[in-house]
Amino acid sequence: MRVFLPTRAEYSAAALIFSPRGARANSEFAEVRNGHAGTTVAGVAVETPMDTASPLESKSIYWRRELPPLDAQSLGEYVVEASSHHVADTIAHRDELWNRCEEELMANARLRLREEIDRLGGRYAHVLHESIEPRHNTSSGEAWLSGRFTYMLYR
Repeated sequence: MRVFLPTRAEYSAAALIFSPRGARANSEFAEVRNGHAGTTVAGVAVETPMDTASPLESKSIYWRRELPPLDAQSLGEYVVEASSHHVADTIAHRDELWNRCEEELMANARLRLREEIDRLGGRYAHVLHESIEPRHNTSSGEAWLSGRFTYMLYR
């Protein structure tokens, strides 16, 4: 696991993500540098690109420690699932395939959250928990990422 200590500016601008076991040792910090934040995927801390949503989406979807406006009223907690496209399950270019699947998964998750906000009549969604797991189909030789996002809907 790579460990980076953020600069003072990065530390004040970004939240550190801890392992799911709740350990707070320096070796448990995920990366928070150069526009990337850490997340836990299948029990392993990995880099994830920080949200690059459009200004409209960034005003309606809040991730992890970001908080919606104070005047927002909660409507309930919901779950949305998304997945990436299927790619060849090969050892060659594994990092590139993982990154591509992760970007597609997060784009699909933002799209699904936006659809659910509109469908349920809300204005904001605050993602509280995300679980991302790799999936494999050995008979077809394909792999993809599947994500489950728990969020609080606000009006």
